[in-house]
Amino acid sequence: MLNVEDYAVHRKTGWIGKVTGYGHLMLNGTYLPTLKVHLLKGSGAVQGSIIEDLSSSWMEVEAEYSHSV
Repeated sequence: MLNVEDYAVHRKTGWIGKVTGYGHLMLNGTYLPTLKVHLLKGSGAVQGSIIEDLSSSWMEVEAEYSHSV
């Protein structure tokens, strides 16, 4: 489980950002957890954007990367 302030990478797009919050999506009557992530420079997306996607779409960035940001 990713926590606020953790760095995360999107499994499909490779975008990297910092987790800023949590949310949920309702699909077929089921609540699914989401993460709100502030995208970082060089992530291949619009820098500074905040996106929300299913938490299962994100994974934690390796420690060496998060210390260099």
